Amino acid sequence: MTRLYNGNVLNIILSCLVFSVIYLFASPQGAAFWWGHLILSGFCLFNLHRVSKYYLFWFFLLIIIIFSTALRFSIEHFLIISSLIGFSLSPWWQNKAKKERRNLVLIFFLLLYIFDLRQLALSEQGALILWFPVFLALYYNQKNISGYASRALAGIALIFSKKTTVILAYLSTLVSFFKTQYLILIATIILALSFASINRVIHFLEISLLPRLHIWQSCLHGWLAKPFFGHGFGVFAISFAPYRAHDDIHGAMVHQQVSHGHNLFTHFLFEQGLLGLALCVLIFYLVYKYARDALLPLLVISLFDAPLVTYNQYFLAALILMPEFKWEELKQSLTGPALKFSRIAIHIFATVLFSCSVMGHYHYYKGTLDKAIKWDPYHSLYHFTRGALTLNTRIDQSLIDLKRAVELSPNVAFYYGFLAGAQLANKQSSAADKTIDRAIALDGEEIYWITIKAFANYSDQKTFDHYFSRAIKAKPELVEIIQKPNYSSDAAISSQGGDARVTAFYRHGPSIPLPLPYFAKGMPERVINLIDSVKINRD
Repeated sequence: MTRLYNGNVLNIILSCLVFSVIYLFASPQGAAFWWGHLILSGFCLFNLHRVSKYYLFWFFLLIIIIFSTALRFSIEHFLIISSLIGFSLSPWWQNKAKKERRNLVLIFFLLLYIFDLRQLALSEQGALILWFPVFLALYYNQKNISGYASRALAGIALIFSKKTTVILAYLSTLVSFFKTQYLILIATIILALSFASINRVIHFLEISLLPRLHIWQSCLHGWLAKPFFGHGFGVFAISFAPYRAHDDIHGAMVHQQVSHGHNLFTHFLFEQGLLGLALCVLIFYLVYKYARDALLPLLVISLFDAPLVTYNQYFLAALILMPEFKWEELKQSLTGPALKFSRIAIHIFATVLFSCSVMGHYHYYKGTLDKAIKWDPYHSLYHFTRGALTLNTRIDQSLIDLKRAVELSPNVAFYYGFLAGAQLANKQSSAADKTIDRAIALDGEEIYWITIKAFANYSDQKTFDHYFSRAIKAKPELVEIIQKPNYSSDAAISSQGGDARVTAFYRHGPSIPLPLPYFAKGMPERVINLIDSVKINRD
């Protein structure tokens, strides 16, 4: 009895703690809270030594330091992902029997599937489910009653998944499991069930396929701008905007943000250039050599999605695949004094980085922005938030902060929108007009930027009337927003369908009001007259 308790029960408890890190603290929403960030950072420091002994780790860290366009974010992203992968190299996980690992991960997938059905996902819904076909192919490749039953139950469950890519990846696992004549029949039945209505087919074409074509093309444009080492590891969400194509389809509309490349190859090309493509090749080489059953489903999800984007995706993938790889055979690890020095160096570096990051995050969450910036002076969101909140009170300091935010993250349209507001507050109309043009170039003709464009040209009545009329016609409730000095900017943007600009840095903090009421305050008569004329024309 004591042995059972010490073995199985404690093992299950420890496993639950590990998977809670996957689901909660390594998710974008979990890491957005300062205490989630703290737990994740502690977990990472505990595991970082397992990857710091490899030459590959130091090579990529050096490339990031030299070539990343957003150094502060790239380094933190890389260290967190590396250390999460490092956990899968721990003796506790590596030494488990394959059956035991299979059962623990299967329990996690079952819970994850239930959470997804109830829309409780803490990252993109269905993102972790993408890895289920890979897991299934690698851990359920036996052609016995258990194997057949597992495949059948998995197929039934995945039919109801909202991710078409998951179904395609699942079908790819049947290639090596069934004979060809049966495979065609089974695939036809499953596809017919998954596309049971014409609406589902239309949904697939309009919501899944066409947006991906736009995103892939945009990724290639971004890659051509920095072809060898890319824009920086983990910075897709804040660097993609200048290359993004806008169109009147889902996924390409003005108010919709793109946070990943929807294809592992184009995503890595954008972030890491040809070096990223080489990394993809290395991943597939290792899978081909040591985990061949998982090769086809991994290829499918990599072609139609970007299955290595968020922290928890890397973590789950590593738990499934890493025990299959024989790393020591690659003979790429440090030894002797170099190994000892590397571990000490990376832990000192990571401790300083995570300490500053967590303390900055804590003060940002509490609203003490001066302290947040003191702890983490290279986090552009902190400068942006202080600049946005002081727009009506400390206009000189607001302008300095918003310029600094733009310098640190030069491809975030939201920063340019507020910088234009600060320039207007400081009576720099010409500069504001140029700045807001940059926001529109990055973000499309979003209503709020068009409105600021109008105020930047207030002295030119014809230009003002042109832009402001367009804004009011497109969004009549803009009148109410202008009259609410505390209207939240994230609420305004997210009401249109979600926004990655405010939350792209995985932070929760002060609510930021839109700058629009400030401009309308000093010029009510003309604004009101124009609003009335638009209403009359509409009626």
